[in-house]
Amino acid sequence: MNRTAIICVDDEQTILDSLKMELETTLGDNYLIEITQGGEEALEVFSELVEDNYEVALVISDYIMPNLKGDELLKRIHNISPKTLKIMLTGQADLEAVGNVINYAKLYRYIPKPWQADDLRITVKEALYSYSQDKALAEKNAQLQTMNKALEQSNREQADLISQLHENENRLRQFLEAMPVGVCVTDAKGKPYLINKAGQQISDRAIIESATGSQLQDTYQIYLAGTEQLYPKAENPILRALQGESVAVDDMEIRQRDKMIPVEAWGTPIYDQDGNVAYAIAAFQDITERKRAEAERERLLAELSQLNQDLQQANAQLEDYSHNLEEKVEQRTVELKAAQQQIVVQEKLASLGALTAGIAHELRNPLNFVNNYAEGSVELVEEAIEELDNQSEHLDPDAVDYLKEILTDIKENSLAINKHGNRADGIISSMMLHARSESSQHQLTDLNELLAEAVQLVYHSKRASDNRFNITIDTDYDNSIEQLELVSNDLSRAFINLLDNSCYAVQAKQQSYQSNPDQVDEAFTPTLRVKTQNLEQTVEIRIRDNGIGIPPKIQEKIFHPFFTTKPTGEGTGLGLSMTHDIIVGQHGGTLKLETEVGAYSEFIITLPKPGE
Repeated sequence: MNRTAIICVDDEQTILDSLKMELETTLGDNYLIEITQGGEEALEVFSELVEDNYEVALVISDYIMPNLKGDELLKRIHNISPKTLKIMLTGQADLEAVGNVINYAKLYRYIPKPWQADDLRITVKEALYSYSQDKALAEKNAQLQTMNKALEQSNREQADLISQLHENENRLRQFLEAMPVGVCVTDAKGKPYLINKAGQQISDRAIIESATGSQLQDTYQIYLAGTEQLYPKAENPILRALQGESVAVDDMEIRQRDKMIPVEAWGTPIYDQDGNVAYAIAAFQDITERKRAEAERERLLAELSQLNQDLQQANAQLEDYSHNLEEKVEQRTVELKAAQQQIVVQEKLASLGALTAGIAHELRNPLNFVNNYAEGSVELVEEAIEELDNQSEHLDPDAVDYLKEILTDIKENSLAINKHGNRADGIISSMMLHARSESSQHQLTDLNELLAEAVQLVYHSKRASDNRFNITIDTDYDNSIEQLELVSNDLSRAFINLLDNSCYAVQAKQQSYQSNPDQVDEAFTPTLRVKTQNLEQTVEIRIRDNGIGIPPKIQEKIFHPFFTTKPTGEGTGLGLSMTHDIIVGQHGGTLKLETEVGAYSEFIITLPKPGE
């Protein structure tokens, strides 16, 4: 907000001091009061006040002054600031001078000298009040002008919106007319507001102005399918939509002059901005062909039902025959299961051996080539650096440094190639170790090393069959575990079975997320945790995954021979049975399961220590 000032102009200092004192007594410190001796000085003070964001509300000026008389001063101030009020304070001005100021400077009041204190105070207060009123009026006028402009803009925008609304309404009508299903819109009382072309064809009627919600069935001849009864009002999709329901029915018939049309209809409420139902929209379509197909289906189902009865009779006869074979088959099945278990184990070993031999054959020759050349490159680089040092005094030092930098990079790259080549060779050796047929005798074995090799073998086998497979593996091996008496080859197969099942479980969970994107857990990371722990009399192994888990109803069956939850062709059902036999039967250990469906599965193995 701008501050307000008053300028007093006279060529006598005593009069100025008296005038200022009188004004300060009257007005307090609400106004800045400036005094000047002469018109030119007054104009300078006026300009300075304006630059300092003051509003000069009042100028009180003497008439007779040197250089610039009071009437001329007030005219100039009026030209600069017409809203500033002017009072002439003098005892020597003639009527012509006063009239000149009134005409050209809009003089507010003339006060003769010497002034009366009360008259001066009242005049100044009235002038300042008049100034504030004029200022408030000007601000109101400015606000009115702004509001008028805003109103004009609002009217233009409203006109544009009305035009757009008409365009949208016409476009909506075009869309509705082009739809292949009938569409009917009613107001809140059920009176038809719009029926598109398809709707008129199905109902054989256009909009009937006299129709209301309670008369729709009779007016448009809507019947309950297969009866002579008008469709119940309480079930009418439009009337239900007006009650706020979204419904669908397929038991309506519309009667035309020469035929009946079975109809499926959907009713939906349309709300206004206050949440009240303003309209109802119903879509309906001719389902004659569908009803014919349903009738044909019913006929076929009846025929199938008869065939099923015939088959049941034949099945009863077969049951009598098969009952005599059940005991023999059951006995023979037990014998075959035991034999098949041994065959499957041998086939898996043969497959693993063939896979490992193939990998070793295909990878080891080029891998040896890479390792040999990497080692040779390191030696050549070292010889080149040595020769470069011998010849350095004959060469440019910068060139020598640059060549050494390049040769050093080549050496480091070759060492890295050799390192990773040896790592790959170690993986192949690990696979060959598991493929060898070993003695079934118990031998002192490093459990942690055996388990780590199984983890690596399963991971790389999965990656070889599906390069998209990835899983986070957390291992925690207790190094205080001493060697145990184990049949390492058999126990390794047991570990591989458990680890492979864990990988399968997390893959199945990933695939379920891909099939159901709405159920995806963004925080899910496929994870396998393997831990060993040295207990007092046993060693504990935990293998845990965050896969799909195992339902309670099948947990008791997972160790049974030939039981599997995998799709046909992906599992024999012997893996966990064989694993249980190896751990419990062959090694005298225990095998337990902890699981939660959709969260995790954890197999807990204990193996006895030597002498326990």
